[in-house]
Amino acid sequence: MKINKFASASLAVLLLSSNLTLLSTVKASATTSTPSGSHIPLLVAASNPADIASGTFGTSAWRIDASGTLHIGAGTLADTTGVNPWAAHSADITKISFDGKVIAAANSPKLFAGLNQLTTFENMSNFDTSNVTSMAGIFNGDTALTSLDLSHFDTSNVTTMSNMFNGDTALTSLDLSHFDTSNVTIMINMFNNNTALTSLDLSHFDTSNVTSMINMFNGDTALTSLDLSHFDTSNVADISKLADMFAGTTALSTITLGQKFVVSSTVALPTPPSTAPYIGQWKNGNHHFADLMTNYDGSTMSGTWTWAQDATDLTLKNASPTVTVGQTWDAKANIKEVKDQFGQTVNVSQVTINGTVDTTKPGTSTVTYTYGGKTQTATVTVVLDQTDLKVKNTTIHVGDTWNKANNFVSAKDKIGQAVNVNQVTVTGTVDTTKPGTSTVTYTYGGKTQTATVTVVLDQTDLKVKNTTIHVGDTWNKANNFVSAKDKAGQTVNINQVTVTGTVNTTKPGTSTITYSYGGKTAKAVVTVKAKSNNNNNNNSKPVAKQTLAVYRLYNKNSGEHFYTTSAFEKDSLVKGGWNYEGIGWTSPTQGTAVYRVYNPNVKGGDHYYTASQFEAQSLVKTGWKWDNGGKPVFYSGGKTPVYVAFNPNATASGSHNYTSHSFEQNSLLKNGWKFGKVQFYGK
Repeated sequence: MKINKFASASLAVLLLSSNLTLLSTVKASATTSTPSGSHIPLLVAASNPADIASGTFGTSAWRIDASGTLHIGAGTLADTTGVNPWAAHSADITKISFDGKVIAAANSPKLFAGLNQLTTFENMSNFDTSNVTSMAGIFNGDTALTSLDLSHFDTSNVTTMSNMFNGDTALTSLDLSHFDTSNVTIMINMFNNNTALTSLDLSHFDTSNVTSMINMFNGDTALTSLDLSHFDTSNVADISKLADMFAGTTALSTITLGQKFVVSSTVALPTPPSTAPYIGQWKNGNHHFADLMTNYDGSTMSGTWTWAQDATDLTLKNASPTVTVGQTWDAKANIKEVKDQFGQTVNVSQVTINGTVDTTKPGTSTVTYTYGGKTQTATVTVVLDQTDLKVKNTTIHVGDTWNKANNFVSAKDKIGQAVNVNQVTVTGTVDTTKPGTSTVTYTYGGKTQTATVTVVLDQTDLKVKNTTIHVGDTWNKANNFVSAKDKAGQTVNINQVTVTGTVNTTKPGTSTITYSYGGKTAKAVVTVKAKSNNNNNNNSKPVAKQTLAVYRLYNKNSGEHFYTTSAFEKDSLVKGGWNYEGIGWTSPTQGTAVYRVYNPNVKGGDHYYTASQFEAQSLVKTGWKWDNGGKPVFYSGGKTPVYVAFNPNATASGSHNYTSHSFEQNSLLKNGWKFGKVQFYGK
């Protein structure tokens, strides 16, 4: 049979119409089974054969792709009249994506309710809820949802939020910080049975127009923290409208309530557990109740309430006190603090004390303290009175600063513990402006000691001399040092003196060197001269020195002083550990010979200086040795006496001392040294 073009076209139209009718019939049977009176989405032929379903709701086209994502296109949704338009596909929908700007209808109850496989919303910012007045049950029964981003939700016109998140058992977190609830009147079952939700911050909620909160948090068994600090329940005139508000919140251990939270026992807030460490009470500061909702008064009790933990406490001042024989000991006075289970201070009279202490003799006793299940034990030791006080006499100098610690040695309390000087009473004053003697009295624990403070003149002294050397010579600080003394008049060696300044020995010139010690300062001038050229005058003769410096050194290990005119010998001894103390006196280059002999038979060795050759020879005959080969070590002559003193108590080296200073000589004689005669003279 031959078919013309017109007939072919007519047949194609007929086949397409037949297929569309069949597809519409199949999809309608799968998606439009809704209660009478509800809005049924318009179904059209799927644009993608792989889509599970598609259609329109209001003016928004929608489709469910093969992955289970419900795509809602731009448009305005219709009223739901309490029915989820996609309820027939609740087993297929795992995600909802707003692919354009979608405007929700004013009446949108249960818009996404019952989608028990739904886990995610995408592009929620495209969802405009500014016209919505009813969000009742909008996410009700979405049991697979774990979190919701509602930061773009505009709830400023919403009046009903009942059942909004009811039964969302997987929901673990919920940020409602942007919700405007100022027009909401109904919050029944709003968070009912959110069994995975652990905390909820509703501190910004304005509930001043809410009239019913029945079952609002009922069954939230994992909820531990709830902030209702701005909840105003004053418009809930019928307290039955608060019934079971907190029923079943068995883990709720922290709740923050505000001044306008008016409640009653009907809210069914569970009583805290009474198993340790809890005591079956709600606590906020000094307020504590088992039944918080019956006793709460927002005008005086607003704030954060928590499960009270047992705060019973019993603390002693000293677990091991020590007292002395004869001392009175009060067991109660050893209690530092007692608190009841709410942390409130309790009078020590409520503590049970067992045990006695015998303070008539040394020994140890045990005292037991008991309160509220707490027990503390004190071991009391009775000892003899060990009070002690020691001081010492001191000598200071005019101008020094004196304080009470100078003469204090030690003190002990009754039990032998060290006591510092600030615990000791000190009376008396010391005048350090002039020489004199003062008495200072120290008193502690019934003990009294007296100390004498002697103020003497400051004998600090420092002497230097000017010197002349030649270009190329070596200069050191000892060259210009004569002597130094400390406050007590004791000789100080040059190493204790601060020396500043340098000498340039490469060319003729003068330098000033400053010596400082104990507040004294002395300046010495070092003149560097050009060397004389002896080759230009064969008849010239070097000018002999008229005097020689006698260097004084001290061995701190043996206690001996040593005297020499040899700079080389002096420097060698200094390198060997001796202390250079300066120039003892000046010796002439001729006159009466002074000999030095050495005693090798005493510990450390000992030297003796004498202008008597006979005396020196006599000592050599008894075992002493000639020093310097029996030749003079220097000469005696001049008007400066050089004294000798002998220490009769010396058993080793250092038994003789030679000095040109009468003060030093007299000080030694006052301290038990002997002789005191002039041994020889210096310039």
